[in-house]
Amino acid sequence: MEIIAEILRILHVLSKTGEPASPYVLEKRLGLQALRLKNLLMGLRSMRLIDDKMRLTNDGYVYLQLYTNTILPFMWKYGFVSRRSLRF
Repeated sequence: MEIIAEILRILHVLSKTGEPASPYVLEKRLGLQALRLKNLLMGLRSMRLIDDKMRLTNDGYVYLQLYTNTILPFMWKYGFVSRRSLRF
């Protein structure tokens, strides 16, 4: 759940800054292995959270908003994540 939100957040930031979104950029920023990232991106596409050009869809923005406003505060309250994760 956290890794999905982190990927979506990075893709959103890249789109806002005009940087091209590529698996290599995500690999570097997330510190993931290529195969794991590839599987995650395929899953995000199948859930329709991102499109084929690695841009967030409306569902992707909804997921990110729900994660930021609902799930993350709950996880922080019960000690599942650190304060560092509240940077969304």
